[in-house]
Amino acid sequence: MSYLLIGGFGFIGKHLIEALCVNNDDFTVISRKDPDIKWSSYPYVLDNTLDGQDLSTLAKKHSVIVYLASSSIPATGSFTRELTENVEPAVQLIDKLTEFNPDLKIIYLSSGGQIYGNEYSVPVSEKMACRPVSPYGYGKLIVEQSLAYLHRTKGTKIAMLRVANPVGRWQTGLRQGMVNVVFQALVSDKPVTIFGTGNECRDYIDADELAQLILLVAQTDFDFKTWNIGSEQATSTIDLVLKIEKIVGKTTTKQYQLRRAVDPDFAVLDCNKVFMDLNWKTTKNIDQILEKTLSYKINSTVPL
Repeated sequence: MSYLLIGGFGFIGKHLIEALCVNNDDFTVISRKDPDIKWSSYPYVLDNTLDGQDLSTLAKKHSVIVYLASSSIPATGSFTRELTENVEPAVQLIDKLTEFNPDLKIIYLSSGGQIYGNEYSVPVSEKMACRPVSPYGYGKLIVEQSLAYLHRTKGTKIAMLRVANPVGRWQTGLRQGMVNVVFQALVSDKPVTIFGTGNECRDYIDADELAQLILLVAQTDFDFKTWNIGSEQATSTIDLVLKIEKIVGKTTTKQYQLRRAVDPDFAVLDCNKVFMDLNWKTTKNIDQILEKTLSYKINSTVPL
């Protein structure tokens, strides 16, 4: 099995590359820019250099597309930019690749934390209505609906993974990921901003477990599937901050601001469907995920 990773040098993509290397699986990354030196030895192409012949070659060379690319984050962005920068490129690229190779399997990483919106106070299942309140979440929904159209009209094999909040060592910088935001605040002796009361709840999943799940899905004979991928466990923002402080051995000032309109009050997933279909569920709880991730970051010589 050979994988085409679109956006494969991002956070989740790096965890997936590591899993593929362990399995000795073939893969190629399509990237918007050159990666840093650690990742530059892996096979990749830049998306702005690809013509029709290149896409045909890539499509016929691989059996699975994993679509990971996104240039926006939940807390920012505009509706129109989401359409032009994320939705249109995703749909157009997948459509072209599947024209060249109709047998390609498509695994699309959607957002379990954003796509359902802010109307639920219980774990949400795939049957519940999607009413996203952020451009990021709405963009994910539009891509999902576009992929459903491709399946209906062309028979394209689609698996959409509505992923909770992944946590892992390759989540870097301050653009996304509350765990890394808090960690960076602690190591740089800066305050951490909490939007809301701190009681807002999220569902966290280990990025390495997510990578293994993607490989499991790729090996599955699916036709059209939508799965929630999370831990089913609710962790409040303030509890997360306190857990990180305990592991790092430092405390920081908490600055509270009003909860943003794009932030759901409760975003926890019901993952019974993926368990019933694939006999899969997470094995690591939030404490284990944080201990593993932060131990790596604390001991790393590379800025994380």
